[in-house]
Amino acid sequence: MSTLEAAEKRLEEDLNILAAMATVMTPYLDSTAVYYPLAHATFPRLTLGSYLMRQHRLLAVRDELSTIEDGKLETAVSQAEQAIGERVVRVEQKGEEEVRIRLRQWKQTVKELRERTEQEAPYYATTVENRVILAALLQYLQHKTYRFDVSLQDDTGAVDQKLHAIWQSGPFVWPDVWEPAYDEDVYWWLYGRPLSTAIIP
Repeated sequence: MSTLEAAEKRLEEDLNILAAMATVMTPYLDSTAVYYPLAHATFPRLTLGSYLMRQHRLLAVRDELSTIEDGKLETAVSQAEQAIGERVVRVEQKGEEEVRIRLRQWKQTVKELRERTEQEAPYYATTVENRVILAALLQYLQHKTYRFDVSLQDDTGAVDQKLHAIWQSGPFVWPDVWEPAYDEDVYWWLYGRPLSTAIIP
């Protein structure tokens, strides 16, 4: 499979997941679940953050989509926005609960990286998804519509500083197709790798 074919397949898969998430956004927000199963067994579970992450990156690279795919994206975003817009309090509650969960996971990831860099670093590209989802949630919940515990932003920054202390800048850690969605100045933790504290001067 060529690089172009791989990128197209990745975009198609992510769009299909987004569309499936948008379809059940209403029952998800009306439920008590933070993680909500989708009908397709191979798809990840829906969370508000996992939806927002995909919406962000697909909108950022929509020029790469076909006309049909772009229409599918537009429909999914409209469907999700309607459900979200009608449930402000539910979005606040579910979003903040997920932020706290993702923040705990990110804190544990950074702790393990600092203690066992060589063992944990190979999995970084997978585990950093929690930080990307956290970023999508924090950005969204700071809209004036929502009441949000701003201390969670500070707590996230404190964890990031611990990672930054062992960080070496480098190539984008995810597939190239997503790079246009993530500016290095903002998402620096997607550009590089953690170093062992044993070799930090």
